[in-house]
Amino acid sequence: MIMSFDPGVRDMAITSDVNTGLVDAEACLQAVFPVEATRPSLRWFRRLGAHRKIPSVRVGRRVFFNVEKVRAALEEKFTIEAL
Repeated sequence: MIMSFDPGVRDMAITSDVNTGLVDAEACLQAVFPVEATRPSLRWFRRLGAHRKIPSVRVGRRVFFNVEKVRAALEEKFTIEAL
């Protein structure tokens, strides 16, 4: 069986909507904080995952995030209610 590598397939996966599946930490951080000037650091984001403040999926040594679940967790844990 001969399998050929099609770079177009990878490009389609990268440009697909990140809100529908699992993405890596950098893509999730960019999706949750789209403005680069106000985006926290990748180190901060990964620390949140390590401390289990945001949900993640571990496959072997790789860690993936669901953007919608991360947004919900950040809103739940870091929202300050007005009096």
